[in-house]
Amino acid sequence: MTKKFLLIIGLAGIIFSFGGLALVPMRVAAVDVLETTCDNPNPSGRPSFCEDNLTGSSENPIFGPNSVLARVINILSFVVGIISVFVIIINALKLMTSMGDPTGVATARGGIIYASVAIVITLMAQVIVRFLLSKL
Repeated sequence: MTKKFLLIIGLAGIIFSFGGLALVPMRVAAVDVLETTCDNPNPSGRPSFCEDNLTGSSENPIFGPNSVLARVINILSFVVGIISVFVIIINALKLMTSMGDPTGVATARGGIIYASVAIVITLMAQVIVRFLLSKL
């Protein structure tokens, strides 16, 4: 029990320490690197990725709301959600078949709690990522 607690505290410390780096103000300049590349009047001189933006769409194909990054994050969230649901089902079956054994009940309850926390964290991460991608 204490090893799990120390592991959770250690992981939380690592996550929050890296999160603290995001709070440090930094000077950044936004530069559109595709602007000069895609403004070439000669169509044969433009790279193929400029063809996606010929419609005048302001949507970023890499970081936009319907981008590659958003699709990858959606797939990862889906996989984590499916795995968490299976873990909950397996631990619920363990809980039902433990027949009142205190260690079996505690183990199954812990697994259900961890999987539920994983689902909540995945949902919160999905909300944060969607918000950030909509701002890009």
